[in-house]
Amino acid sequence: MKKSVLEDLFYGNIEPMDIKSELSDEVLLKGSLLFENENSFSQDLSKEKEEEFEELTKKWLDYNLANCSHYFIVGFKLGAKMMKDILEEDK
Repeated sequence: MKKSVLEDLFYGNIEPMDIKSELSDEVLLKGSLLFENENSFSQDLSKEKEEEFEELTKKWLDYNLANCSHYFIVGFKLGAKMMKDILEEDK
């Protein structure tokens, strides 16, 4: 018997990061420009400054991950509230 999506979620069988999806052209373009600018910028840095830049980049990535996680949770809760309201209307 096939499990429901909620059962899969409960048992940890759903991993959103493993879901294959294609990035939009906008995201691909912005990523490409970012990496080009980062490479150009870091070529002009001394070894010491390059290491400082790498540390700063790691801290930015940590912050960005925490921020994305926060807004994912906020959005998920909002979606759940919307579904609750919709389902209650049917009663």
